[in-house]
Amino acid sequence: MNIYLKEHPKLEEKDAIEYFKSQIDQNMFLLIEEYLKESTLSIKCKLFHLNTVKISNLFYNGMDGLTSKTEMSQYINDVLFRSIV
Repeated sequence: MNIYLKEHPKLEEKDAIEYFKSQIDQNMFLLIEEYLKESTLSIKCKLFHLNTVKISNLFYNGMDGLTSKTEMSQYINDVLFRSIV
């Protein structure tokens, strides 16, 4: 979001949040369209990707990653670098 605000200095933080929320909604809609469309990909493969996005979106929204400058980066670091054991 910081990069977006630097590229659009006339916008306020709330405008950037609204922009990203609309982008998330649009892309989720496109993904669902792709899931429902006939293709050579198996339904299991498409379902896996759809569920992955839905779970990521759930975690992201649950942590309010759009407004927190540190929470999402901490979550990503935990997921990528923290030992499971």
